Amino acid sequence: MPRPSVRATCFLAAVSMNQPQGVISWGASLKAASSRHGAGSIPCTTSSTTCLGGGVWNVAAPSERRRRLSRLKAGGVGSDVGVGSDMELGEGEELLGTVDVSPEEVAEFFAKPTFEAVDASQAQPAPSVDTQGSSPEHVLVMDSFLAGETASRLRGVFHDRFSKPREGSPERFVWDWWHVPDQYTLMRTPAENYFGPEGFTELLKALTNFGQERLGCTAISPPWLSVYVDGCEQRYHTDSWHGPWAFVLSLTDWENRGFTGGETMILKPHVLDYWRSFQPGIGLEEKHFIDTVEPHFNRLTVFDPRFPHGVRPVGGTKDPLKGRLVIHGWFTDPQPFFTGGLSAEEATEPLNDALETVYPALEGVGRVTGVLTVRLHVSGETGAVVSVVALTDTLIPDPNDVGVDEEGVEEDARADVLEAVDRGCREARFPAAGEDTHITVPFVFE
Repeated sequence: MPRPSVRATCFLAAVSMNQPQGVISWGASLKAASSRHGAGSIPCTTSSTTCLGGGVWNVAAPSERRRRLSRLKAGGVGSDVGVGSDMELGEGEELLGTVDVSPEEVAEFFAKPTFEAVDASQAQPAPSVDTQGSSPEHVLVMDSFLAGETASRLRGVFHDRFSKPREGSPERFVWDWWHVPDQYTLMRTPAENYFGPEGFTELLKALTNFGQERLGCTAISPPWLSVYVDGCEQRYHTDSWHGPWAFVLSLTDWENRGFTGGETMILKPHVLDYWRSFQPGIGLEEKHFIDTVEPHFNRLTVFDPRFPHGVRPVGGTKDPLKGRLVIHGWFTDPQPFFTGGLSAEEATEPLNDALETVYPALEGVGRVTGVLTVRLHVSGETGAVVSVVALTDTLIPDPNDVGVDEEGVEEDARADVLEAVDRGCREARFPAAGEDTHITVPFVFE
């Protein structure tokens, strides 16, 4: 039967004078909507812009690159191969079907968090695009996110307004008690109105800078400020239509909290592919299925909103000052971001020329969904690409679109995508600007 169609959404450049200096607005999108098995074309749509290279691009033949997927019975526990990951076999090597591990080791493996909290000042992306041993990353956790006293000042605004409960100032009457039966219960208010221009400007700058430089997202949704006291919760849900990344910035006095619960809960990836790693000989508990992120003060949690997530029910205090206090929203508008010697006008055409070689290669591989964001380091002296760094990777292959060659070797669509993007970006050639340039490019696959 025919395979599902592959649709990869990327972005072509169009300079907007309304954007801040150094930022490029990419208004036209490229959508590939043909089956890998047939010839097709990529329609180029416009939105007050002109697509470079004409209106239609031809689709290249399918990729010949295939990698053997190992599905170890114990999910790779006790070895360097993770659950659902892949392993390159050398000439003459055999694919093993089992590994010798105990049920305890399997349980310990699944109990480990899929993220590691790091200090925001020390958070570094991968040194290069790793097509061999890397795994998608769906949760990012950074402590001490807001610099200086910004977080304390924001918390102080909230504290001052709730520290005098007998006074009926107008600022106390801005909260919405949001209750959707069996789904959401919390108090919320628009953060911009609550903190005012001065406090909100600092917050917005920090979040948008992070979104542009690390995620390839040029904007955020209007953020909420929410308070959780006894009985508040968010049950499991998804909300990826808001943007490719959700965020939670905590202003909670976690060390002196007066409640239980309040952690962000995110379903672990292996649960959504449960039978691939199922082990009948062990019993698993909640910690094996769910990542929990404690809302420490000034901690930013960024996660893939396609994964079911929620907030563990809060029990205990009815005092907002002792409850869970967070700013939350979504990073939106994935578009390239330019800094350094090259202007947007100078960088646009060479980048589009390089991406023209990427799109046909992507059409030849299996379907993936998610976002891959890379950063190109361009030499100011030569205009050559010095490095391609993977900033974020949430790519997930479609299990219904896995190709198999005549030898029964399955493809690794995610690795093929990484390789195609890495190769195409490294071949880009830009004008010599004297000063190095960094270009953040998000590739969105739907």
